[in-house]
Amino acid sequence: MQGEQIILGIDPGTTIMGFGLIKTTKTSMELIHMHELHLQKYDNHYLKLGLIFKRTLELIDEYHPDELSIEAPFFGKNVQSMLKLGRAQGVAMAAGISREVPITEYSPKKIKMAITGNGNASKEQVAKKLQKLLNIKTLPKNLDAMLLSLYLTHDCGCCHKWISHMESNNFSLEKNMTSNMYDVKINAGLPIDLASCHTALINGYFIEGHVPAKDVKRLIKENPDSIIGLTVPGMPSGINVPGMEVNNEIANYDVLAIHSNGKSSVWAHYE
Repeated sequence: MQGEQIILGIDPGTTIMGFGLIKTTKTSMELIHMHELHLQKYDNHYLKLGLIFKRTLELIDEYHPDELSIEAPFFGKNVQSMLKLGRAQGVAMAAGISREVPITEYSPKKIKMAITGNGNASKEQVAKKLQKLLNIKTLPKNLDAMLLSLYLTHDCGCCHKWISHMESNNFSLEKNMTSNMYDVKINAGLPIDLASCHTALINGYFIEGHVPAKDVKRLIKENPDSIIGLTVPGMPSGINVPGMEVNNEIANYDVLAIHSNGKSSVWAHYE
């Protein structure tokens, strides 16, 4: 290791790209800069990739890092999510390669282990440890934000109400307008007989229809290997169905978990 190094760290994504720069010596670490590139407002996926490439180049040219550290690809349950993340990682790495900056990839578990000593540490634990190590006064506001890639048709009014429900529960959504919802659902692994309207993807899981935010949060927290997604089949309506509060009645419905073997089970019941 050199006497002093500047390291650019990137957490790639097509909704939010997080980045930070630290200066290290043999005995100390210092935070130079930390910020985010917000991409939610852009609908064109290729425009987002171009902006990731451009911002990474700007950071390299301004701070002249000795190394670029980036989160390694993970093997999720949904191919579409993996492809989008892989492209974001790829263009950030391409920017580093174009400036001849050495690149090192780290798996999420390895990062958590190095910082906290626990490869299964929560992001809150990681953030608190980094806050202490780097003397960060205020943590980023999007630390707890969960990112959903949402597929919907242009004429889906109830979908937009569900979006508002999710955003009010600290989810950030990347909207993808499409006229071919059938392929989205099939590629996600959703049984068509248990389909609803919109389809969202998060952390390798699909979220179909008007699933309450608390059930999605529980899914992400528990991270079960045997489940590939949650669905609220059909279009139940009632004051307890987020996005479908079209009457003053309480709906009786189930949130179903879809397992990798194609079977379903009740994840949550509402009445």
